[in-house]
Amino acid sequence: MTFVTRYPGTTTVLGAVAVLVVGSALGLPMILLFLVAFALVVLGAALVNGTYVLRRLIVVIPTLVIVTAFTFYLQNGRGNKHDLAFNILGPGATESGVAGIVKQFHLDEPLHTRYMLWLSDAVRGHLGKSAISGQQVSTAIGNAIPVSLQLMLYAQIVALLLAVPAGVYAAYRSNKRGDRVTSTVALAALSVPNFVLAIVLILMFALGGLSVFGHKFGGSIFPTSRYVPFGENPVEHFKHMALPTLALAFGQAAGYMRVLRSDMISTLQENFITTAKAKGVPDRRILWGHALRPSSFTLLTVFGVNTATLIGGALIIETIFSLPGLGTLIGTAIFSKDFLVVQGVVVVIAVGFILINFLVDMLYGVLDPRVRHVRA
Repeated sequence: MTFVTRYPGTTTVLGAVAVLVVGSALGLPMILLFLVAFALVVLGAALVNGTYVLRRLIVVIPTLVIVTAFTFYLQNGRGNKHDLAFNILGPGATESGVAGIVKQFHLDEPLHTRYMLWLSDAVRGHLGKSAISGQQVSTAIGNAIPVSLQLMLYAQIVALLLAVPAGVYAAYRSNKRGDRVTSTVALAALSVPNFVLAIVLILMFALGGLSVFGHKFGGSIFPTSRYVPFGENPVEHFKHMALPTLALAFGQAAGYMRVLRSDMISTLQENFITTAKAKGVPDRRILWGHALRPSSFTLLTVFGVNTATLIGGALIIETIFSLPGLGTLIGTAIFSKDFLVVQGVVVVIAVGFILINFLVDMLYGVLDPRVRHVRA
């Protein structure tokens, strides 16, 4: 209890991690888990420094309005009302259908009025109905988001599990053979596009393996496609998610490792590290107990920003592995010219990116002592 009262921010962050891990193991809805974890981190930051949270909220709220308005304009600002109605209905549009769409979406109103009407519906979860499938856009996105969230979460976890030990080791062995080998492997991983890596992984671990100079590597270990919900069969779920997770994680891990290595090398030259060495503190404790935390703040920033690249990479990876996530949804919508689905997914991705960066700011407020004491 004393730890909770002394470190409320750290406690809430640990609680958020526990919610994600335990909730995923129990098969609870991923959207609910992320919302609860998000709320816990914001609560922890508010307990540490409420002024800091308020200042960030003052920036985030108008940013959300500007981004949604810009996205709405890109989809609705070109062409007259009949052109927009034909785009929504598709090639099978009729005059009566066009008139109905004009009335339903207020296409005869000024653009700013239509945006405010759309925004009032969007904040209540109403993003329109697909003219192609007849399904509510919010329902389609709600079905796809958990798959993408799971893929992104697994990829980030695997990336960190690979990057943190490698980055710490490379910094400890700076400019020595171990550092050079680790950095070379990281550079090679950064150079391979994730969709190329996905194909190699499929060939090596799903389609019988690869033969190199007469030696066979790999086998038929993992399935190549299909999505199995965690609640239906946890073992099959992870088997089907393994290859797409690795395809996304390797490039992320290489970037994280290079960032952490650079910051760790600088940290290991600080006076407090020299003092710890003079006191006879073991190297392992210096690396993991003294140097890692102050070296992780740049990594935290990159972690948040890289979520955008994960979303972009997921579009291709989900298509390759037949995962019904946001990437597959928006890809299908683009090719079928499903205007409302494209608009809805783009808005959700943009808002998600802003909120994730806001979450990173909150983590800074919790973990970085320099930020905790920021005042307005």
